[in-house]
Amino acid sequence: MGVQVDTSRTPDLVPTIAVELSKMSADIPGAAGRARASAGGKLHGAGGHGQERGIVMALTVAGLVAGGTRVERSEAVDVSYPGFIQLMAGGEG
Repeated sequence: MGVQVDTSRTPDLVPTIAVELSKMSADIPGAAGRARASAGGKLHGAGGHGQERGIVMALTVAGLVAGGTRVERSEAVDVSYPGFIQLMAGGEG
């Protein structure tokens, strides 16, 4: 079982997000314009580095599932979604 996402509008995100999610034990065999994340394993928390804000938001949501994840340097997210990190932390966004 997995989740399939159409990334044809942002194909450059597939390799980047796949690398970051693989640090969390996700199995993501990438294909042109598509990625399929396997739900066969359990994600675990992982550290990352400064990323594009969309990737930070995606990894934040994955981190909620995995637990043990700390988001640092998330200021750029406020450009797209002010209050996102606060909302994900259980506050009002």
